Amino acid sequence: MSLLERVQRSWKVLVSAPKPDAPPTLQPGQIDVKTLIAHHDAAKHAEIADAYFEPLLNDPVLRRKPFAHFGESVQIMASLAQVLEGMHLFPQAAVLDFGAGTCWSSRILASLGCRVTALDVSKNALKIGRSLHEQDPLTKNLPIDFRVFDGRSIPAEDASFDRILSFDAFHHAADQAALVREFSRVLADDGIAGFAEPGPFHSLTPSSQMEMRSYNVIENDIRVEEIWNVARACGFADIRLSFTMPYQELLPLEDFNRILATKSAPDDIVFSPGNILMHKNRRVFFLYKSATMEKDSRFAGGTEGLRYAMQLRDVAPEAAGTVRLVLAIENIGKSTWRPSGTAPGCVNIGVHLRAADGNMVDNDFTRLSVSTDRVRPGETREVSASLRLPDLEDFIVELDLVAENVTWFELKGTTPLKLAFRNRRHVAQQ
Repeated sequence: MSLLERVQRSWKVLVSAPKPDAPPTLQPGQIDVKTLIAHHDAAKHAEIADAYFEPLLNDPVLRRKPFAHFGESVQIMASLAQVLEGMHLFPQAAVLDFGAGTCWSSRILASLGCRVTALDVSKNALKIGRSLHEQDPLTKNLPIDFRVFDGRSIPAEDASFDRILSFDAFHHAADQAALVREFSRVLADDGIAGFAEPGPFHSLTPSSQMEMRSYNVIENDIRVEEIWNVARACGFADIRLSFTMPYQELLPLEDFNRILATKSAPDDIVFSPGNILMHKNRRVFFLYKSATMEKDSRFAGGTEGLRYAMQLRDVAPEAAGTVRLVLAIENIGKSTWRPSGTAPGCVNIGVHLRAADGNMVDNDFTRLSVSTDRVRPGETREVSASLRLPDLEDFIVELDLVAENVTWFELKGTTPLKLAFRNRRHVAQQ
């Protein structure tokens, strides 16, 4: 079918589309999740959740999650990509993996360089997660702190997490409002809570009804409007929902190129049945403690975020074996530089050492400080630093900026400043 025919068909579908189906309602014989929640206190619900996992301690299918079933893995991976992107993670971010279950998401977060706390009401689920973590040679030495949630309060101090992930866990909570308040308490001032959860009528689906009837576990609805009302009242500044079409449509080459050229696609491609169903039954959303999240050097970003202009003002001999460099360094990118230091995202001058012929001798020769405070876009810092000279007669020092544990600025498109030395004296700027 040609692109024109697709457009014509989409328009016919649009103008003739029936009114949206009425939302599902509780039917006779179905379990009311609110009644189920009210039937037990938090401690009992935690006990029920723990009992759910007890017979599954050695279940090979559960231990393979998120790759236990093809269809489930496609949905999980699609949602995981959305929520990871929206959480704006950075190296050594303190992340609370709420409702971690068997901790597959905790191990992914740890593999990405985060300091992870895996929290769950089920000791048995955490036992599975800990064993998988310790048996995996790729993750066993990564930092994951396993903690038990009592169903009421998160065992953590105020403002102790940079990010919170709730992946298919929040809808199991007995008191969503109280949990949102706990999230607000333990998140830092610029923190983000990311959610990948089912939709507003989850409790009425056949699978949820079966789970509640068979195991007495909570399969609650996720109504984002209600969550936002609570979140706004307890200190969250903003909410955003992910809108994406995760299921692909396979197109002929000519249609693919035409869509790129025209920057538009027919509705039956974008809003395919699978994608429509996903948005009806799935919510990926984010709660922000701050209304404006400052982009800083903890995030590598694209080529416009981390950039500088460096000018050499002076090179003067000092004591034996050192020279004094005087530099002017301007932040010409769009991201704020964190103060110089060793923590992730701190911006320093990184010095490469090359031989006189340009061959690399030491890619990480030394570090020099840029600033003791933040450097915002458009600001300039005058830097006076003592540079130790190498045990060579002729060499080149190459001055670049580095966001520690994140990236060298050269990788984002900025050209380093090169200084040539002959007989250990500065002779030229290259």
